[in-house]
Parts: sequence; C-alpha cells; structure tokens
Amino acid sequence: MLSVCHAQEKHYTYSDFIYNQVEFAEITFSLEKKTGDTLRIEGLLNAKAIINEIPCKGKIMLTKEGRIKKFNLAEAHNFAGNTFPPGTYIVMDIDLDCRSDVNSLRYYTTIRGALNQVINLCIFPSTQTIYGISCNGEEGVFFRTDWSLLGCILAENDTIKENVLPKGTFIRFDNEGRIGCFCLTDTEIQGYLCSGTDYTHWAYSGGGGIYLYRSGRLKYFQPVDDIEIQGVWCKPSSVRGEISLYENGKLKECTSARDQTIDGVFCEENFTLKFDDNGNITYAKKEKIFD
Repeated sequence: MLSVCHAQEKHYTYSDFIYNQVEFAEITFSLEKKTGDTLRIEGLLNAKAIINEIPCKGKIMLTKEGRIKKFNLAEAHNFAGNTFPPGTYIVMDIDLDCRSDVNSLRYYTTIRGALNQVINLCIFPSTQTIYGISCNGEEGVFFRTDWSLLGCILAENDTIKENVLPKGTFIRFDNEGRIGCFCLTDTEIQGYLCSGTDYTHWAYSGGGGIYLYRSGRLKYFQPVDDIEIQGVWCKPSSVRGEISLYENGKLKECTSARDQTIDGVFCEENFTLKFDDNGNITYAKKEKIFD
C-alpha cells in the first residue's frame, strides 16, 4: 500500500454530518484510491467543539484514526505549561519526510536541521512569549511533540543565554543541545563579527548560522573577514566550514588565512587547522577540495 504521504486519493463530501459525536457543517473524507482506506478527514465545525480535550472552532483536520491534526483554538488552552490564546492555528505531528506535510511549511529548510523527525507548529494571532523568548507568532513557532520549543523568529531584539541577538533572527534548539542562531545581518557575538544567513531567501537550501553551546558559549561561526584568534589567522570558508571553538573559548578548528608558522609547524594558506583544548596544534593539512 502507498504511504499516506504519496497515495492517490478520492474524496467524499457531506453536509450537516455528525462524526464521533461532533457536528460538522461540512465534512470531507479522503480515501486512498486503490484500497479505499481512510487517509484523513477535513471539515468545518458547526460550533465550538471539544476534540481530544482541546477546544476547537472553524476548519479542522483529523487523522484516519480520528486524532486532531490541524485546528484553531476556540479558547485559551494550556500545552505543557504554555497557555496559547484563542485563534491560535495549530498543526500537530508534522512529518518532515512527508511531502504532503511539508509542501506548504514555511522555513522548512531552516527547521529540518534540528534533526527532529516529527514536529508541531503554532501560528499565533500576535507576538507570543515562549519560555521567556519573544517569538514572532504570526510567522509560526515550532515545537517538539512534547511541546518543548524547537524554533522561532525573534519578534524583537532579545537575549539568548546572555547573547544579544537582533529582531528577525531564527533561533533553533537542536536535539544535540546546540543553539542555532540564523541572523539576517552580520552580528557581533562574544567579540566576533559573525556572518549573517538570509534564511528567508527563496534559494536558501540550509546551512550557515551561528551556533552556541547549551551554555551559551560560542561554538562555531563564519567570520565576515580574515580574523586572528589566539595568534592564528583564520579565514571565512564556505567550502571547508566555519571556525569552531571549544566551550572554554579556545580555538578548535579553522581554515588558515595565510602562510603562517604555529608552534613551529609551517601551515600554508587554506590548510585545515585543528587544535586540542590546550591550544596545541594537532592537524595541519590541505584538504583535497583545495588541491
């Protein structure tokens, strides 16, 4: 059987219909064309209804099992300690590998880098504060299925782990503990001028960003220009990658910006340089991409 994401469908629509004791002004059942199995159910509610213990209104979508997937909140409701206002549009259990789920998903290329397979999305009527972060609610806020915050766009200049980030930055809390900061403009963080990433551009396909450790310390970034770090000249390198730092701030890895001698080791421009957490050079070699 074809998956729900790729199945060919046929549709049956009914008016003034009662399904699972809920009254619909109109309801449509989408079935797999080949087998006749139900894929999903979409409808317009007659009035406010409690579905899966959630107050809903207007248009909704249910899974084939009858679980709510897309809906508008009819009144304020609490999700894992966060109270969402009435009028919030919610999509639950978005499968990032499912074409039908992500076809119209904004910022897909940014959020997929969090390595989360299934997520929830909320579009709020206005700015929404989530765990102390001022999120642009109208652009959408992403959550894990346990309703922990996965990502959002800052509605105003905000401070994340003692780092001041500009309005419009996409903040992403990755599964492995790092914090991705996709600033639209070049931004100074912990004394380094870091390159911005225009994640809103139609051609953006992922990558870029400034990353912090869970503690807030800078983990890796792309500098705007050649930069000297602890006596080592490093260069921006979209091919080789960003500059990496240890959590204590010491240089971990970079691309050599010029011919230079480091701890008695001669390093040519474009050499990949690696250091241990005591600052000793452990690797100096030109990668094949620079040959």
